[in-house]
Amino acid sequence: MDLAHANRVAVIGQLTASIAHEVSQPTTAVVASAQAALRWLDRQPPELEGARQALARIAQNGNRASEVIGRIRDLVKKAAAKKGLPRNQRNHP
Repeated sequence: MDLAHANRVAVIGQLTASIAHEVSQPTTAVVASAQAALRWLDRQPPELEGARQALARIAQNGNRASEVIGRIRDLVKKAAAKKGLPRNQRNHP
């Protein structure tokens, strides 16, 4: 029983590290693109095309992070359904 618990904890740790990596990639890109857009807007005259492209990357990477989280939610929903939890005890967004 202790071995099974230790194994579950190890798997959860690996899964958590993987999720953190998958979410941190687009989040880091969002921050970098926002900083670039701010620099381009601060120029005289402002570099509007560069800022526009950076904002497009921000939207794209924000959507990417959202998709990762959506896939995780879908996995959790499927796991809850497989365990046969009563419908009123399942997590619903």
